[in-house]
Amino acid sequence: MCGSIVIGFHMGGGLEWMSSSTCFPAKDRSYLSLMEKIREALSASDDELHTMRENAFRAVNKFNKEHTWQQIETFLSELEE
Repeated sequence: MCGSIVIGFHMGGGLEWMSSSTCFPAKDRSYLSLMEKIREALSASDDELHTMRENAFRAVNKFNKEHTWQQIETFLSELEE
């Protein structure tokens, strides 16, 4: 993790971790919304950005090899039922 703040579209795939507490999510394909989120990010305080960075790190930290295998095992066991 390099401590970047995300501003952008989730396009349906980032909803597992993208929220207003972890980044500046814009409405998909809305450049007006994207510009609004860029303005929000530029006006956010250092404390707000620091908190957002910490929240994002906690949110994505679960995406590791063990978690992935656990999800695969759960999916496969549900297929057997």
